[in-house]
Amino acid sequence: MARAVAGNIPTWNILGFEIEKVGYQGSVLPVLVATYILAKVENGLRKFIPSILDNLLTPALAIFITGVITFTIVGPFTRDIGFLLGDGLNWLYDSAGFIGGALFGFIYAPFVITGMHHSFIAIEIQLLADIAITGGTFIFPIATMSNIAQGGATLAVGFSTKDAKLKGIAMPSGVTALLGITEPALVRS
Repeated sequence: MARAVAGNIPTWNILGFEIEKVGYQGSVLPVLVATYILAKVENGLRKFIPSILDNLLTPALAIFITGVITFTIVGPFTRDIGFLLGDGLNWLYDSAGFIGGALFGFIYAPFVITGMHHSFIAIEIQLLADIAITGGTFIFPIATMSNIAQGGATLAVGFSTKDAKLKGIAMPSGVTALLGITEPALVRS
């Protein structure tokens, strides 16, 4: 997938480190990794900071330390991983055709659980922007088929079960999955 880069990317020079001034819109991986690091840093700080200073120092230090780590290491690294993921999906679909589409449909549900499906919007926009080259998009049609399959399976469970509690969970989850919101069907199944 071609990424439009207009000239050199401007950088910040902080303590001798060159950090690219890039946005992380549509990126989920940096946030996931940064929140994990923030939780670990906060728990680590709680072991050393006295309880009398905990409310004041722990949040500020945890955010500062995590922010430095995120902007210098985590952000650029996970951003590149996100680009590789998008390029990999395009390669899979372009080279494997319907088998690649089936594999993408298979892995789409785990992406929804982690929230990483939001990163597909950037890829989708690029595919639509280059419609003369790409021939259109494949992501959301396959995602829609995945949603409908999950909704159908959840409704089938709802119609076939005798358990009132399971029926009460499956029926509304199936309807919302058919409308594009599959998290209830995924989490409760």
